[in-house]
Amino acid sequence: MMQLIRTFFAFFLFFAPILWATEENSSNSEQLLYLSYTQLPEKLFVGEVFEVKIKIIDTTHSTEPLHVEIGGFDGIEVITQEPIRTIDGYTVYDTYYFQATQTLVKLPDLFYAHAGENLSMLRGAFIQATRLTPPANFSQLLANNLFVLRTKTTHYDNDNNILLFTLEGELANFVDFNLSNVSQQGKESIENTPPLSRFTYFALLPKEQKTLQFSYFNLTQRSYSTVNIPIELVEDRVSTQMDLTPTQYTHTLPKIILASLLAIVGVVLYLIKRKRRYFFVIAFAPLLYITWVYFPKQTLCIKENANIYLLPTRTATIFEKLSSQQEFPKLGQSNGYYKILMPNQVIGWIKDDDICTD
Repeated sequence: MMQLIRTFFAFFLFFAPILWATEENSSNSEQLLYLSYTQLPEKLFVGEVFEVKIKIIDTTHSTEPLHVEIGGFDGIEVITQEPIRTIDGYTVYDTYYFQATQTLVKLPDLFYAHAGENLSMLRGAFIQATRLTPPANFSQLLANNLFVLRTKTTHYDNDNNILLFTLEGELANFVDFNLSNVSQQGKESIENTPPLSRFTYFALLPKEQKTLQFSYFNLTQRSYSTVNIPIELVEDRVSTQMDLTPTQYTHTLPKIILASLLAIVGVVLYLIKRKRRYFFVIAFAPLLYITWVYFPKQTLCIKENANIYLLPTRTATIFEKLSSQQEFPKLGQSNGYYKILMPNQVIGWIKDDDICTD
């Protein structure tokens, strides 16, 4: 008798969920959404940005917009909170982008529904991810393809140049990009519109360095590729890092030469004819001009706690914060920023809001 009861109880436990699920689906058959994966990677690498496509067949023929909620996930970073959607009749295709952060990836549970209707759920799949064993010059970057769009090298200080470069990649994890053996570096901007992304980066490099070399993992080829960026100094007057010292006024060189010649002529004439004092004026005026060019006195008062930026851009890197109110020579002005000369002969940029008002 007890064996019969146990058998019946086991039968009940096994079939009850099925019966309840069948009854629930039957009662909600008019609101049913059929969810399935149409594109799912079989294998990933830790750090890889990947694409997942979902197919939703809408049997409700509802005119209400289709909403989605993302549930529990693990081992990933969600890049697109809202799916990229295409609609073909009553079939909807949603594309999501994620980044693998651990060796075991659990995709999000996806809950779909029209307004006021019951949710339909697609449970997140599990995917294994492999950790790379990269070379020494690995930049932590993984991408299908990578292109160097533009580069620019300008003076920074007596020992270093600053290199700016823009990269574009497909399924690229630019947020993790990092160069080895570089004293100062940082991201200037990232435009993340999957599958394509673009970002601009800067690196402070010794003047004697002629090439920047780094490697990335090519997801298409499943191997490491090397990128070589030539470091070619640009003497550009509108460059953000020109005029390293107040004496670098190369555009005034012809005027300085002319002023020097006038000063020499004035001195010679004054010595020959001492009673003609206007010759002294001829010599003295050019000397004043040369002094003004080589020893400019214009300074800026900078507020306490002001940030000093590497470049005059909205996302520029902060490389120093002032502990007290100070004055610095002003070298220029651009887009709401003032270029100043630091005591160590390094160029910095200050926002106009940080200039003393008193």
